[in-house]
Amino acid sequence: MIVAMDFHQSPLSLALLDKSGIEQAECTWRKESAEREAAARLAQLLAEHHVSVTDISGILLNIGPGSYTGLRLAASLALGLCYALSVPLLTYRGPDRPTPESWQPTTPTKLRLNYGGVPTITAPKLQR
Repeated sequence: MIVAMDFHQSPLSLALLDKSGIEQAECTWRKESAEREAAARLAQLLAEHHVSVTDISGILLNIGPGSYTGLRLAASLALGLCYALSVPLLTYRGPDRPTPESWQPTTPTKLRLNYGGVPTITAPKLQR
């Protein structure tokens, strides 16, 4: 089973795909709660569909263009899972999930996210 993560824009999406790329299950939610809910939503999705973490054979990650925060969150979760489960990281670019033939195996140290422009980073509210 492959876990697909698409956090490039709201609504955020986690999906379970079989090896041929056919979606078996998906959950979506609003971006505002992403950092608090991403890992919990993944655990819930796996449990609801009786998929064990040992059944995960890879992580498919949308690398942009898109939201800086969403892409970084998805990349962090994906890289942590790849490391912990010893599974490959597969990537794609753009708004639509492509077919398995176009998934790109990616070395985590060479991961490059595409934010679609210069990120807007401001000082924390307390420093303004």
